[in-house]
Amino acid sequence: MKKISAFLATALLGILPASAQMIAYEVTTTTADYVALEGATVVDLQGTVGTDLKGLMLDADGNMNFNTAEDVTGFPIGFDFGYNGQSMKYFLIGTDGEIQLSPTQVITTDLHKNAMSFYENSGLHDAFGITSRQGVYGYDDTEISYKTEGEAGSRVLTIQYKNLGFQTTWSADADECGNKAQIQYRLYEATGNIAMQVSGFQPQETGNYHFMRIGILGDPRDFLQVQSWDGQTVGASDASITYSTEQYPADGTTYTFEAPEACTTPTAAVNNVILTSTSTQISGKIVLTDADHYLVLANTDGDITAAPTDRTKYAVGDMIGTSRVVAKVAASDAAGGGMLASVSFSTPNDLQSNTNYTLIFVPFNSMCSAGPLYGQATSGSIVTKPGAPAALAITAVGKNSVTLSVEAAGSPVLVAISDRVETNPYGQPFENGWFGQPEGTYAVGDAIDYEYFIVEDWEIVGYATGQNQVVYVGESTDAIEVTGLEPGKAYYFRAWSTDGNGAYSSLYLDQSVMTTAVLPWSFVPDMDGSFAPVGWTMDEDYTWTNNNYEEIPYFKSQISFTNTDDLKTTWMESPTIELGAEANTLKVDVAASMFTFRTFAAPTYEMLDGEEFALQLTTDGEEYTNILTLNKDNMPAVEADPDAELEAGNYWVNGVFEPYSIDFTEYAGQTVRLRILIKRYTNGAVMFRNLAIEEKETTVGISDAQRSTFNAQRSMFNLQGQRINAPQKGIVVVNGRKVVVK
Repeated sequence: MKKISAFLATALLGILPASAQMIAYEVTTTTADYVALEGATVVDLQGTVGTDLKGLMLDADGNMNFNTAEDVTGFPIGFDFGYNGQSMKYFLIGTDGEIQLSPTQVITTDLHKNAMSFYENSGLHDAFGITSRQGVYGYDDTEISYKTEGEAGSRVLTIQYKNLGFQTTWSADADECGNKAQIQYRLYEATGNIAMQVSGFQPQETGNYHFMRIGILGDPRDFLQVQSWDGQTVGASDASITYSTEQYPADGTTYTFEAPEACTTPTAAVNNVILTSTSTQISGKIVLTDADHYLVLANTDGDITAAPTDRTKYAVGDMIGTSRVVAKVAASDAAGGGMLASVSFSTPNDLQSNTNYTLIFVPFNSMCSAGPLYGQATSGSIVTKPGAPAALAITAVGKNSVTLSVEAAGSPVLVAISDRVETNPYGQPFENGWFGQPEGTYAVGDAIDYEYFIVEDWEIVGYATGQNQVVYVGESTDAIEVTGLEPGKAYYFRAWSTDGNGAYSSLYLDQSVMTTAVLPWSFVPDMDGSFAPVGWTMDEDYTWTNNNYEEIPYFKSQISFTNTDDLKTTWMESPTIELGAEANTLKVDVAASMFTFRTFAAPTYEMLDGEEFALQLTTDGEEYTNILTLNKDNMPAVEADPDAELEAGNYWVNGVFEPYSIDFTEYAGQTVRLRILIKRYTNGAVMFRNLAIEEKETTVGISDAQRSTFNAQRSMFNLQGQRINAPQKGIVVVNGRKVVVK
């Protein structure tokens, strides 16, 4: 005999939205000759055969095919059968193989779920059976019947499916099925056991997408599903059971779900609890008593206003008096051993911040029959951490400084700075910086330690530590000035609330900024995803993303329109950049493509009248000047390439970048922002890379005599009244101005 201990349970840590009574069953498999049931009451199938038999529910009044909730009459079991904490007296029959039990003759049915019944989201309850994803077929000799036999106290109800067709190929119809299976379910009055015996199952001709479910189901999240094929061991699983060319039930296999003993009331109360809190959640550890489960309730009243009722099942979110059920945990999940064995729990992450909560702990036994039975309630209390500050904002940005404002929300705030971007375990950056969680008290200039991982080739190869510097502690202010920063560098700020005694909010506010850059300036996308690079702003209506997996990373705007009649505009705008005092040069590589919605890109794209790709400068975010404009009149000139089937002309070739270098003097010496602007009618993408601005080189001519003297002395040389030190030729600086000596 094969045997395994299993639990009718899936909710473990109390964090799931629903969890009902959890009954422990032991499952065994045996093999015996299949004996057909004789002299049984035959249920009228009303001549239903073929695929029409699939997905029906049958009741004692001869109704079929009720697929919405309605009141129907159950068949009599013939005795009281203990199941799922209830005394079941009636049942309904599903043609796909499921049986639904009820304590009352009038049953409000669930939405019928054929072939998917025995798992947590099935929608059924108080059910058991054997079902197949492929459904069933009815033959002329298909028959469903039931019969109760035996003396009072030891009666047995048998429900039989005779010559039920199971689809063995993906597209088989009733005439091609070739699989007439037999199923018998037996309910035992004396023990509360459920047995399921099978015969005649045939292998699937193909294994793709085929599976079965064999199990019992209490409430929607309480189920036990088992698997046992010829020569294999019984297993408990909440996943699909493979049904294939080699795995299928052997003739005579019987699955017996052995009911547990009767419940007893726990005798010991919960007295040892360790509690911790965040801003919106409470967690804890309960030292085990003699219960198999623990119910955790919470309120802000400070009292135990009501106790749970025996044989009543509660789910997380239910109210008992003024207390809400916030967790249900199982002793089987305990860590440690002996007197220190404890089970962990967490409430839903929706509690009020900075609030004193009373938590009520109730031990109960439910891995047994006729439960749950609840023990004595005890309580404890804890205050949740403060909430996040109300606001954190960047109000001014310079080359070496940043000014912030922070608005407190009833508690003082702490603000810290980081210069390291947070990454995931694959090295892909997020929008925020690395920060440690503050603990204790801090003054401005103190450090908060944090640990980060080092990633190479998409793998964590080690860990290192860093420090965040505290830049502010106090109430609301608009004058947090952070100095000593580097130009053109990303910095990250985080603000927490604090109770002033060393406790900090688990919620926080983040801001990031790029200090004003100086030339030479370049933009290399180093993030992953569609969020804006640090310091950049983007049009909210369209998506800008990067591709930093290429040898030369590029940024792109992919514009997908279902209606191309209107000219669409999208943009992204850079952090501030301080231009050179004289002339400046902008360089960029641009590529553009066109594609039909949800199809691959076309090989070429010719811009339409009105479409435009522009690089602009602004000092105030209101007036913009184009320094590079690409449109229908100046698209790239493409030479003929017979091998690539390209004709000569002016158009964009998909995936081919065109380099541009533009000299400009307007805005020289000013602090500006660069905006990339796209106007398009058509679906497609615009990509750019190697985006940079540098100060334009100024060429100074010298005579042959001067050059001869310069080469001879190779020392100090007077050029237009200015003394410079330079090699024979190269870049020198005159009054802060770059000069090229040729």
